[in-house]
Amino acid sequence: MTSISAETFGIKERGRVTEGFHADLVLFNPETVTDTATYDDPKQYPGGIELVIVNGKVAFREGACTDASAGQALRYRREAYAE
Repeated sequence: MTSISAETFGIKERGRVTEGFHADLVLFNPETVTDTATYDDPKQYPGGIELVIVNGKVAFREGACTDASAGQALRYRREAYAE
């Protein structure tokens, strides 16, 4: 699911759980995932997300963000669209 997107947009070393790639993972229960945001209060975490790992560091656990600061902006790569 994520490897095709990463390849399409030229994002290297992402999209697969393999040695040498950045580990971006989400642990969730598909039976309990819920959207808790509303129009009046849109900045809410979804329910049912247990753990988020960004670049191999725990970024979200037990309903709260950690101080991991492991993320980075992923940039568009023109060569991904070369014809």
